[in-house]
Amino acid sequence: MKAVILTFKADENVPSAQEYDAMPPIDIFKNIVEGYLEAVPYFTLVKFQGKWCRCVAFCNEHGKMKELRVNWPATVAWYAALRQQGIARLNDHLVGNVAVVVGDAEFMSEL
Repeated sequence: MKAVILTFKADENVPSAQEYDAMPPIDIFKNIVEGYLEAVPYFTLVKFQGKWCRCVAFCNEHGKMKELRVNWPATVAWYAALRQQGIARLNDHLVGNVAVVVGDAEFMSEL
């Protein structure tokens, strides 16, 4: 089982990547987004290492209520995923840190 968590921070242009050989505890994700988790709708693809990969993306459930900074790098990646899937761009944006999980089939089935 292999996975990578890409951490998109609002103040950094490029996400950081952390590899895992087992399912990371839920607290890893909560620490990244600094709060309760919310799955980002339709953010199910991400360009990683030059190819499109299945993913699951999480943001802070209360990020907009807390007035967290707009995360343009994550928002651009989300819009690209929408285009790749043929979904019209949503009139929305992501705020705060965003965790995007990419993994092999075994990992993604357990997520």
